[in-house]
Amino acid sequence: MQFGNHLKYEAIMELTSNDIGSLLREMKTIIESRIEYALSQIVTEDLSGKVGAVNGGYLLRKRKLDIYTNTVEMLIKELNVLGHKLTPLDQDIDSDFESSSTSWATHNENNEAFGLSIEIFPNKANVLWVLSPKVQ
Repeated sequence: MQFGNHLKYEAIMELTSNDIGSLLREMKTIIESRIEYALSQIVTEDLSGKVGAVNGGYLLRKRKLDIYTNTVEMLIKELNVLGHKLTPLDQDIDSDFESSSTSWATHNENNEAFGLSIEIFPNKANVLWVLSPKVQ
């Protein structure tokens, strides 16, 4: 699944708040499916016999984290090509991989949240459209 041109920042800015909801759900579906697919490609052979049980678990978590991070970065680059100008807010990398998350948002020229705001976990994504109270 790819982000289509109808998901460009300028195109979304022209929509009413009622029309934006379906596009945000579409973005959420694309993000979640691409991360799910990337993580499903991890080879999970038994590493414990080669490097020990503790190191094998560490290596598997590291593989998952690397693929998750690379996939998120690729998704953000694609959204930025569409004009969203997302910048990182929070990168919460947890020892429990499933609790890790990364947050990105678009800001206006006054560094106020305005536009796309995304929080991505390994198994779900939250996609919002934010209007700063200070923006007229």
